[in-house]
Amino acid sequence: MQEWLTRERAAIAGEVTPMEAGDPIRIVYVERPTGTAIAGRLEVDNYQGGADLKVAATQFAAGQVVQPADAGAATSLLANCALGGNPDVQAPDVAFDGTRVAFAGRASAADPLGVYVVNIDGSGCTRVTPAAPDSNGLKVHNFDPAWSPDGEYLVFSSTRGKAGAVKSRKRFLPQADLWRIKINGLAASGTAEQMTFLSNSEVGAQFMREGRVTMTTEKASDGFYQLAGRRINWDLTDYHPLLAQRKESPYGVIDERGDVKPSVDYSSATDIREGNNGDFVLILSDTKPDGSPALPGAAGALAIFNRSIGPFEAGRIDIGFVPAMRILDAGNATGRAGSAAGYRGPFELPDGTIMAAYASNVTQGNFEIVAVSPRGGNSRNLFNNPNGRVRVDAVLAYKYPARKLYENRRQLVFGGFADPGDASRAVLHMPDAPMVFTLLVANLRRGRPLEEFGAARFLAVYSEGMCGATCTPGGNGIFESRSLLGKAPLASDGSVKVSLPAGQGVVFELQDGSGNAIIKMSEEHQLGPGERVSMGVSRNLHNAVCGGCHGSITGRELDIAITPDALTGASASASASASPLSLGN
Repeated sequence: MQEWLTRERAAIAGEVTPMEAGDPIRIVYVERPTGTAIAGRLEVDNYQGGADLKVAATQFAAGQVVQPADAGAATSLLANCALGGNPDVQAPDVAFDGTRVAFAGRASAADPLGVYVVNIDGSGCTRVTPAAPDSNGLKVHNFDPAWSPDGEYLVFSSTRGKAGAVKSRKRFLPQADLWRIKINGLAASGTAEQMTFLSNSEVGAQFMREGRVTMTTEKASDGFYQLAGRRINWDLTDYHPLLAQRKESPYGVIDERGDVKPSVDYSSATDIREGNNGDFVLILSDTKPDGSPALPGAAGALAIFNRSIGPFEAGRIDIGFVPAMRILDAGNATGRAGSAAGYRGPFELPDGTIMAAYASNVTQGNFEIVAVSPRGGNSRNLFNNPNGRVRVDAVLAYKYPARKLYENRRQLVFGGFADPGDASRAVLHMPDAPMVFTLLVANLRRGRPLEEFGAARFLAVYSEGMCGATCTPGGNGIFESRSLLGKAPLASDGSVKVSLPAGQGVVFELQDGSGNAIIKMSEEHQLGPGERVSMGVSRNLHNAVCGGCHGSITGRELDIAITPDALTGASASASASASPLSLGN
């Protein structure tokens, strides 16, 4: 295997960073003053002056191990960025060519955050999102930039849009969606395009190697709040769960622990980034009842999640169950309320260790960049001569070949495409609505509540109202204003096909024959402009197509078996060839 990789790297030597002992490498990071907690990922209004964007030179040792860098010898990248003498700087990301750095910054508390691009030698700094005036009394921030793997776009979070800036419905902070803009060299080319359209915030965009976009999505409804991982295709189709969808799951085969079972067992998953082997590194933490972080400093437990294994269930140890998630340094940085220590900003290094910022006391914000072993959680410092400052959000500036962006395919489960003919509408086909709802609202490998959901006769669809500048929470602690777009009858096999408004948040509900709710999603979904998508499979194919990751309908692992019908019948239903029923005209 190593010889194969060596030959592949030799064939593209000019497109990859040499990583033999003695080869140079650079680390880009944010440096901040000591003694203050750092704002959470959603708290973009919190100005944190005195920061700097720096690059430090170091080299590889044997085994592609990154050697410690000298913090005292690091250089600033802000000299040409016109950010004044007391800037706030956040979230750098390096393009595939290893020469361009994107970051968010502002000169003062009176300014909104903007996305900048600078050469890694500090030359040619450009603001690619022009400053906009306050809207509805809220600042229009642009932040959390991420380079597309072909280096031609930046995806970022922005509080623009929604007919003026609005607030999130639980924490009442500036609400952010994902946007993208084409980049030519260091400058923007064209106008920004909106990618997500929900009523709560989406932050922390990153790219999977295959070209999909990942993010942290803020989800809120009556009695439910979660910061979860989601993903979306580049053509804005198949907005999809990724990991950590809920702290607890109310559905599954009842066991000795009762109805409600821990799933990921944390209410916040942030800083999500795909690693070199396809696993995801992330930060997990608790939140307070109002949704704010239990730990200051945007910190928590450092975790590795193997999504290919399927849903995680905390505390499950029975024979045959393979945990999808591991928490590193679990005896020290727990992510729980009251924990002193914490990690933030994980980034996997070429030798398999995880670079992250670690603080022994997150309240004091004494972060330093370390490399953490995925086996055992032991760590080593990646900076010498700390110079009385703290360092966070480090990324490695290495080169890799440009990669394509991912668009949906008709033959996949959740397959489809984007039709440019009518961007204002989308068509959703569910081959088996009760079956797919068991995946939308429950993420344990303990059986599917098909007997309960199978009584459904209608699919109802609601739109979620936005929280304007003066909105206030209801009795459940959130602002909620839903409007029924309409409902569609299910066919005899449970299938349904509807046309819905594209580019807005929607909430799905199953109803019985009398119009009573059986189950309603606890979060919003979205359909992209012109999207045509088939969501899920029929129940007779679930064990063959979805059971390997999501578990069988019964919860028995031996019921999972592959069948050739999965290749040809995944999207077959009584509604597949029917004209869609139009809702929400």
